Amino acid sequence: MPDDNRISETLAPAALTAIEAGFKMIRDNLPFLINLTPAERNALPKLGDGRLALDEDAYALMQKNPALIPTFVDSAELDKDRALRDSLDSIRLQAQALFDDVEGTEMLAGSEMFNAYRAFYANSKEAAKRGVSGAQTVVDVLSKYFARPGRPAAAPAPQANKP
Repeated sequence: MPDDNRISETLAPAALTAIEAGFKMIRDNLPFLINLTPAERNALPKLGDGRLALDEDAYALMQKNPALIPTFVDSAELDKDRALRDSLDSIRLQAQALFDDVEGTEMLAGSEMFNAYRAFYANSKEAAKRGVSGAQTVVDVLSKYFARPGRPAAAPAPQANKP
């Protein structure tokens, strides 16, 4: 028997207000965040997880060989960028875990809602077949949400040549 009620919770308005205030507090503490456009994201060279060793190796080599650092590279700014990236990575991992949990819980709640609506619709269809008052109206309104894509019409059978 499927578990049709894995989530049975409510979120109090005061809790939602506090959570929203928490997000505002986070944003207030990160006033420098930049929202890149998709084009900007694509154009940037990236130091992703696959290149973290580059950061470690290049930074260590720069520390050992400062004479090779181009004059236009500001070492103090590089240090700030590295520290910021480490801090943001920690925040991102926590935010991603929270996002995943929120998204999963929202998906489960929606799935339970859909199952209830589907059962209501199926029951209403059966009631309409039996002439229960009001059931056909329910079916008419909800049928657009539960319509299955039509199957292609079967090709007509070839006709035999008549002599």
